[in-house]
Amino acid sequence: MVFKLAWRNLWRNKRRTAITLMMMVFAVFLAALMASVRTGMVQGMVNNVISTKVGHAQIHAKGFWEEKSIDNVLILSDSITDVLDNRQGVEAYALRIESGALCASDSNTVGVIVFGVDIENEKRVSTLLDKLSPSEQESLKNGGVLVGKSLLKQLQVLQGEELSFAGMGYHGSMAMGNFDVISGFDFGNPALNKRLVIMSLDQAESFYGIADAATSVLIKLGEDESVDEICASLKQELPGSTEIFSWKEMLPDMEQMLVLNDVGNMIVSFILYFIISFGFFGTVVMMMAERKHELGVLTAIGMKKKLITQMVVLESVLVALIGAIIGIILVSPVIYYLYLHPIPLMEDMAELMDDYGIEPMIYTAFSWNILYMQAVIVTIISLLISIYPMVKVAKLHPIKAMRS
Repeated sequence: MVFKLAWRNLWRNKRRTAITLMMMVFAVFLAALMASVRTGMVQGMVNNVISTKVGHAQIHAKGFWEEKSIDNVLILSDSITDVLDNRQGVEAYALRIESGALCASDSNTVGVIVFGVDIENEKRVSTLLDKLSPSEQESLKNGGVLVGKSLLKQLQVLQGEELSFAGMGYHGSMAMGNFDVISGFDFGNPALNKRLVIMSLDQAESFYGIADAATSVLIKLGEDESVDEICASLKQELPGSTEIFSWKEMLPDMEQMLVLNDVGNMIVSFILYFIISFGFFGTVVMMMAERKHELGVLTAIGMKKKLITQMVVLESVLVALIGAIIGIILVSPVIYYLYLHPIPLMEDMAELMDDYGIEPMIYTAFSWNILYMQAVIVTIISLLISIYPMVKVAKLHPIKAMRS
């Protein structure tokens, strides 16, 4: 009976109910859209770095990550491969040689990062070579190098021309060599496009004077796996001469960015809903003033104040929930569309994002948790605002109310 009365009361004043619903729909729509964009941008940055540069986790020889020295190479022994092959949750792994070098053309010299990759395994672990054509793959195996597209412009060389490389090799040896440019490659990461050169793992071993070893083993985990749990488990199983780091440990700034993003979403949502709450509260105050005579009559004819309180609280909750549901229904296709079709930034903004090593795209995160949280927040707001009508009903004097 209480629900039926509350539902009927909502539509007795359709204009008031419609205005309240519009406020709630606007709040939910805007808060969900802003939260999805903020989360999508940060997750896009994190996923981009994980999928192209560091993987979910990496194994190194002990001390390599602190010094980044080519002398701290890792021999991939059976004791390591057996652990990785048999560990549930490890989807794939690949060897890499990562070090620095000077890269020179006829017009310029630039400090670069060199990745020596095992092509087939690298494609299973990262997206770095996803755009690699069969002919480029063959050229890479035959001794050519892939150069980041921005780096290629800086060096002012063309496809097929030769670049000279020089650096520090294994145990102080000189690493020197000339390699043909396969193409100016898009690695899917603006920062890597400016500095990265890729060669085959065999070519990198020869260039740096390393035999049957690597500096890193990149690990890719299954989608539902916890990187912290698997890294903790692998630390116990791997030989003591190795170390393993999750992407969170290798990129602490990224981890902090995710935390700050969550806090930022909470603050923005709080401000938005705080403003909307005043409008909702004003509507409730007006509603109680208009219905004072009606509530007095209900009390006078014997309806318990407990039932009246339940009725007015239910009215507030129903308006809030209906508004939240409509808002979620309206915003869901918008977020999903933007999730499937990221918005490219143009001109100055794209250049600015590119300078910071961020892909110039606006991503959104399509997560039911984001949408669900809006309904939870709106419900909490309606319950808090319902304290006012509860107090007014508790203090209601039937005779005074009917005379008003």
